[in-house]
Amino acid sequence: MKRIIPFLLVLALLLPLVSCREDARTEVESEIAAIREENIAKAESIGAQGAQGAHEGSGGTEGRTDGSPNAEPANNPSKKNRDGILSSEYQIVGNKFYFRTGRKNGVNIVTWYDVSTGGHDVICPDPLCKHDDPAVCRFIQVHEESDFIMADENTFIRSYRPNPNAKNDVYRFDLTSGETEKIYKVKQDAPDLIAVRDDVLWLVDYDTVTKNGRSAANRTLYGVGIHTGETVFEQELPLDCRVVCAAGDRLILDTVKTIVSASFDLTDRVTILEYANADRFGSWYYDTNTDEFWFGIVNQEKQTGTVYTLRSGVCTPVQLPAEEIYYFQLTDTKIYYSPYEPVYIGENPDLAYGLWDYSGGKIYEVKRNEPSSEANLIYDAKGEFFITRLGVSNYVILGDQLFFDNLSVVSRKDGVFFNAAGELPKVHIDLRTGELAYIRFE
Repeated sequence: MKRIIPFLLVLALLLPLVSCREDARTEVESEIAAIREENIAKAESIGAQGAQGAHEGSGGTEGRTDGSPNAEPANNPSKKNRDGILSSEYQIVGNKFYFRTGRKNGVNIVTWYDVSTGGHDVICPDPLCKHDDPAVCRFIQVHEESDFIMADENTFIRSYRPNPNAKNDVYRFDLTSGETEKIYKVKQDAPDLIAVRDDVLWLVDYDTVTKNGRSAANRTLYGVGIHTGETVFEQELPLDCRVVCAAGDRLILDTVKTIVSASFDLTDRVTILEYANADRFGSWYYDTNTDEFWFGIVNQEKQTGTVYTLRSGVCTPVQLPAEEIYYFQLTDTKIYYSPYEPVYIGENPDLAYGLWDYSGGKIYEVKRNEPSSEANLIYDAKGEFFITRLGVSNYVILGDQLFFDNLSVVSRKDGVFFNAAGELPKVHIDLRTGELAYIRFE
C-alpha cells in the first residue's frame, strides 16, 4: 500500500505549477517577486523558532486560538462524524487513532491517540524499551502509515527486517502476550499490505521478471491466515494492474488507465472509471455504513484533482466549490478539503521553484449531501503551521478533531527547509472550541 498512498497524500500534487527548467526561472521569479521578500522574512523568523523545536516560545497565537501550545489534549473529544469511515490516510480501531511519530533519536515509532479520552502512548508494550534499536523494538522505522495494519487492538501486523541481512518478511505481533510470529516470507522486498478480512491478511508481493529484454515488477495477490501463516489464496496480477485497497467485500484495482472493482478472488471485475495517461489515483475513503467509496484522481499536468464517489456500482464526479483541490477528507456528514492555493515560503537549493505550502494553510468544509453548497472556512494556519508540502498531505480530521505534524521551517545560508527530522509532535486542534495542544511521546 505504500505505493498506493501517495494520496496521504490525498490529491497531493507532485509537480509545481511552474516549470523547473532554468530557462523558465526568470518568469517564475517575476511572478513571485511581490511575495518573495515578505515570505522569506517570515520563513527566517519561523525557522529561528523551529530550530528551538515545536514552535515553543514563539510568543504569538496566529493560527491557533488559545496561545497555549503546551496544553494537554482535551478529554472526551466527540466521536461525531467519524464512525464507520475507513481510509488511506489513517488507521483507527475502536477509539484509537494509529500513526507514526518522529523521536529525538532520529527514528519513528507507531503511536496511538484515543479520540474518546485524549490518552496517547507508543504502541510498544515494553515499558523498559528505549525504542532505538530495530533488532529489539519491532515498532520503529515504519516508513508510512500504510506499512502496518492493526487487525484489532491487540494484533499488529507489519513487514519487518530484524537485521540488515534479513528480508522484510511479514510478522504478526500480539501486543498482550508479546508473541511474535512470521506469517509470510517475502520474495524480494516489502509487500503491499492491503487489508485483513476474517483473519486473512491480503497482500501483494513482488518479484522481478524480464520480458522483451526489460525488467518489470511481477505482482501476485495472496491471502494469508494471520494466525496460521497458511496461504489460502494466490493469483498473479497483470503487469499493469495494482491493488489499491479493499472496500467492503470488493477490491479496488488500478490498471493504469482504468479503475476496476473486483471480488477478492478476482473473478468478478467491473470497470468503474476510465482516466487519462496524465492522471493518477489519489486518496480514498470507504463508508461502511452506506457502502460508498470516495476517491480522488489527480491530473499531474493541470495540477488539479477531481473527487469521485462510487454508489451502487455507479461512479460520478463530486462538484466541490473549488475547482482545484489539493487534498480532501471524508466524514459521516462532511467533506473537508484544501484548495490548491500555494503560498511561497522561500528559496530551496533542491527545488528550482522554491519551497511552498500548497494549500495556503486553509481547510474548508461542506455538507456531504450538498457538496456544491457554500463552503465554510474552518481552519486557517496563517503561516504559523504548515499543513501541506510537496507530495504530502499533512493533516487528518477525525470527526471534529484536527491533527497534523508540527512541521517547522529551518533557515540556512543556502535556503529554507521543512524540518522533518527528529521529534515531530502532533498538533491537535479541537474544531469545536479551537483549543490547541501538542501530543508528545517522550
